[in-house]
Amino acid sequence: MNAVVLSAALSSANANLYLIARTLFSLGRGGYAPAWLGEVTPAGAPTRALLVSSLGLGVAVIVRALWPDSAYVWFFGVALFGALFVWLMIFVTHLAFRLRRGGPNRPALTARVPFARTASAVGALAILAVLISTWWVPDLRITLLAGGPWLAMLGIGYYLARRPQVR
Repeated sequence: MNAVVLSAALSSANANLYLIARTLFSLGRGGYAPAWLGEVTPAGAPTRALLVSSLGLGVAVIVRALWPDSAYVWFFGVALFGALFVWLMIFVTHLAFRLRRGGPNRPALTARVPFARTASAVGALAILAVLISTWWVPDLRITLLAGGPWLAMLGIGYYLARRPQVR
């Protein structure tokens, strides 16, 4: 049983390492992260993105070693915040798309979905309510405490990466 659990954990770590490296590589190629993350070796491997991904994994291991009692809760809080925030943005984006699509000088959508705007608005409010309600659940309060600074850090990183370069 231990071999099965260990192989599953290693498989998950490998998949996440690959996923993050490829995500960083794609973001670098798309201009949403530093361009050097989108470079590959002559053999076609995104080594720099893989090294940054490995660095993140190393930091997670160090955090777990230094704060064994609270590291998991913080990591879970960031992951929960991320999942809820992504769904919130999906609903908000869909609602904005629907509201703008039927405007003047814009073609109407050919497929009609009953209550699409209402469903997106209700979904966004429900996700927002769940996100806010985590504050009053002691074990989930970390979601907002960890997610807020994480979102701020991502926003600052995005702002710095998207600034026009002074030449």
